[in-house]
Amino acid sequence: MKVIFWFVRIVVFLAVLAFALNNQHAVDLYVLPGATWHTPLVWAVAGAFVLGTVFGVLAMLPVWLRARKLAKLYTKQQAKQHPQPNALSEAPPSGARTDSVTGSTANRSLKGVANDELGV
Repeated sequence: MKVIFWFVRIVVFLAVLAFALNNQHAVDLYVLPGATWHTPLVWAVAGAFVLGTVFGVLAMLPVWLRARKLAKLYTKQQAKQHPQPNALSEAPPSGARTDSVTGSTANRSLKGVANDELGV
């Protein structure tokens, strides 16, 4: 699978390189009234891409931070409602299933809920 991903990366890189080499002619960008910027087309397109990415990330930042805050709050509430038993003081019930990795009892209230369901 890694070979396929590297192949795709190489193909995309070569396509971008071919685009850059074929678009070296200069263009005039009219930034402000009366202000002109003379630059190769490939730099103008790359700059527009970078600016669009930065503005997109900044626009989504409040939503991501709110989702992280809600996920932490949800985790704290779940921990208060369903405290983990102390391994030394309390043993799980005899019929309870335990997780093979951590050894903790399965939380039946969260059965089928993925960790990233809240978008975190």
